[in-house]
Amino acid sequence: MKVFKVALEDFKQHLDTVWIFSLAAAIGVLMFAIMQYPTYSALGGIFLRSGSLPDITTLDFIITIIAYGISLLLISSAVVGTMLITAHRKTKKAIKTEVWKKLPFFATNTFFLYAFLTLILIAMQSVSFPYYPFISFLLFYLTFYIVPAMVVENEPLGIALFSALKMLRKNPLMPILWAVFGFVVLALFEIIMQAVLPYTIARYVVLFFNGIVLLPYLSFVQVHMYMERYPLAR
Repeated sequence: MKVFKVALEDFKQHLDTVWIFSLAAAIGVLMFAIMQYPTYSALGGIFLRSGSLPDITTLDFIITIIAYGISLLLISSAVVGTMLITAHRKTKKAIKTEVWKKLPFFATNTFFLYAFLTLILIAMQSVSFPYYPFISFLLFYLTFYIVPAMVVENEPLGIALFSALKMLRKNPLMPILWAVFGFVVLALFEIIMQAVLPYTIARYVVLFFNGIVLLPYLSFVQVHMYMERYPLAR
């Protein structure tokens, strides 16, 4: 699709914003290296082993949550930053001024959205909820356009939800295409890295690739998918 090509052009033109993602990825790697328990890596991400939570100390739990929170805040800031650049790339305003003026508000809203969704997923894991995979996908699908809508429409989180649902009804297949593309690219990269590198090294390489390259690019793709509702912005 055209959105992937246009997003790649934006990605190459604005590499100076990718450093925020690299910082988030570095924190994730550091957290995993220091605290391999109760966390684990899979497909380029750091995940909480919720079944092990009853066995860890209070201090370990607090440190893990803080590390997750910092990483999530940095990722939220990076997602919003890349989307702001895309949303304003055709205006005459200075990009840096637009980004830094609106970044704190949008990043905070995005952080709370991601944190809320993460807490729901952890809660479902903790009680071994039988429909966890389906509910996880449903949450992703229903919230896919919220952050792009918030950034593009310059709306708070609550109002952006309605704009996101309207776009979801107009283009219901794009979130699935986005997810499949990201999964395939990451899975293939992980297979190749594990074939040519020792597993211990390969998992860190995949983690950095996900944070430094794939996530920023997918953020550009995501906002371009939302902007399909505006023909003149394509």
